[in-house]
Amino acid sequence: MDLKSTIRDCIRTLKVARKPTKDSLLTSLKVTLLGFFLVGFIGFVIKSLVYILTKYAP
Repeated sequence: MDLKSTIRDCIRTLKVARKPTKDSLLTSLKVTLLGFFLVGFIGFVIKSLVYILTKYAP
């Protein structure tokens, strides 16, 4: 791709893009935070299990 077509594509994207509504933004934030904490919790559980299994393994 050349520079001219890239700039044209960027301008077209910016013309179509709209600012999200407050409800849409809050929903996205909630889903993102839920996923963040869920992945962290799963990592914590796995790390704890590995620690317990290696500490008390014969």
